[in-house]
Amino acid sequence: MEFLSYLLLLVLGASAVVADPTALTKINAHDLQERGCLSDSQSRQIVDTFNYLLANPNASDFNATVNALLADDYSEWSDSINFIIHIPLGQPTFTSKAEFISGSGSQPPLTLKTLDIFHDCNRISWRWVSVQGAGNDADEVKGINNFYINKQGQIKTTYVEFNSAAWLYNLGQPECQAVLSRRRNDN
Repeated sequence: MEFLSYLLLLVLGASAVVADPTALTKINAHDLQERGCLSDSQSRQIVDTFNYLLANPNASDFNATVNALLADDYSEWSDSINFIIHIPLGQPTFTSKAEFISGSGSQPPLTLKTLDIFHDCNRISWRWVSVQGAGNDADEVKGINNFYINKQGQIKTTYVEFNSAAWLYNLGQPECQAVLSRRRNDN
């Protein structure tokens, strides 16, 4: 197993360490081949690495990390994102790694706190809440990503949905304010 060479800053204030970006897929592929299923730690590593990409779109290792984490035939689907950026609903948001790099790599940093991770052999569901970067952050935005993992331990497909009305409200669209809004620091 390769030694860890750089620190991934996780949005939870914790850190995870990963060897060079290609080590992520080597470790995942080896584990999948031996066990036939994702482990808890492997699922956490995949989520934390994806979360790192969202929080660090300007990192010097962004492209290398994307190339290690996402499959060559990667696609992402999100009516929440499509609604905000005016892509027809039901269409893919990204159809390749290159589109992910172009789209996510050009966004401001987005800090998400993990609420829960659950998985089976080749799928991971990740529930999250926004901490910083969702517009002015007046309202929290909660969402869920479903990752489909290929045999090489890479994300092949992502389905993500979140409260796009709260996001639009945070971007200055007051008509999207929830009637019973739970503001930050409210229980």
